Order: sequence, then C-alpha cells, then structure tokens
Amino acid sequence: MIKSIWDSPTRQFIQTGKCKFSGLDTELAYQRLNELNAATDLASFGKLNSVHLHKLTHGRAKGFWSIDINDPWRLLFKFKRGDAYEVHIADTHD
Repeated sequence: MIKSIWDSPTRQFIQTGKCKFSGLDTELAYQRLNELNAATDLASFGKLNSVHLHKLTHGRAKGFWSIDINDPWRLLFKFKRGDAYEVHIADTHD
C-alpha cells in the first residue's frame, strides 16, 4: 500500500489528474500507481517483466526502487514491510 507521496506534483496528479509531467502516459501512470498500491511485496512486480523493476544505486535516487511508466518517466519509491513510501514520478535521466 502507498503510505506517503514524496512531492507535490505527484500528489496533485494522484488527487486531481492534473499533470505537470510532459509526455507522461497518464493512463499507464495510474495503472502503475494502482499496481504499487496493491503490492504486498516486490515479488508482485517480478511477474510483470514490462515494468522493469530495479533498485537505483546512484545519484539522488539511490536507495529507491524504480518501475517504468513511459520513457523517460519512472515511478520511484522505497519499499518497507509491504508498503511503499516516498512515492513519486520522476525522470531519472535528468
């Protein structure tokens, strides 16, 4: 379950549908958010090869997990005891 949102643009997108992420596939973003909210462990994503789940090891996103939305957008989060924290949409190539 999603327990916390990292930033206001992501919170605004979730709550209102208003998107500040240029080129974001909003339908797919909502699908990924719903998948993350329903996940009880990271293995839930292991079955979905298309999400490219991986842990980030460099830069300001170090320690976060990442799943693809659409290029260049990713859904980043920290996962602890079955819950997602600090969830946000980001361009990790920025």
